[in-house]
Amino acid sequence: MSQSQGRQRRTVAAAAFAAVVGLGGVVAASAWSRPIAQPEAADGGSAGSTGAAGGTAGSTGGGAMREARMHVGATDPESTVRFEVVLKVPGRAELDRFLAGLTDPASPEFRHYLHPDEFGARFGLSDAQIGRVEAWLQGAGIEIVGRDRERTHLRVRGTVARVNALLSVQLQDHIDATYGAYHAPDRAPRIPTAMRDAVEGVAGLDTTPQMRPMFRPPLADVPIGGLKPNDVALAYDIAPLRAAGLDG
Repeated sequence: MSQSQGRQRRTVAAAAFAAVVGLGGVVAASAWSRPIAQPEAADGGSAGSTGAAGGTAGSTGGGAMREARMHVGATDPESTVRFEVVLKVPGRAELDRFLAGLTDPASPEFRHYLHPDEFGARFGLSDAQIGRVEAWLQGAGIEIVGRDRERTHLRVRGTVARVNALLSVQLQDHIDATYGAYHAPDRAPRIPTAMRDAVEGVAGLDTTPQMRPMFRPPLADVPIGGLKPNDVALAYDIAPLRAAGLDG
């Protein structure tokens, strides 16, 4: 790949990532299906959360689906699970203006695409704020696997026992007749009040198989130097977002 093609790849990928964040709503609860849970409201309900999925065999609705999925029991407390802690985007209003300006020739932001580090520094949490979230997780025995450069989420892992205690849930095992074993929390995870200014929620605790259309239209031809969706996902670590159900 030539240097010019490499620059084009990075530029297009940065623009695509910005569009995913701005239009797909990385931190909007409505954009996450089952995998995200927001802080629980004072009345015991979840503030904008979609709630836990798969808590019982019948929670998915429909007789055929109930027969296809079976609740097994509590997940082994010593087993390890991976998930993501979704961070707040304090510069959301500025981000919306930036995205609008990307395609406006009259805007100083016109085609002013950002690299991941620039995106995080401009719109994301400060190092001190993220450090406070990491300290909360590590204090509960949760390991920090990675911090994305855009500062939108932390990749973490821990034993089921520690995750249950951290988020006030009980992970439960289920079996799908087609897709096999999966686990899901029995209720919407709770985020401590002290963390709600920095943490939007969690994603990936619910591994319930998602129904997908059998037919998908073919991709149009991509010009030389262009990127397919999978290229963008690989370049900017969007795969965890796809796995969490964010694909629009």
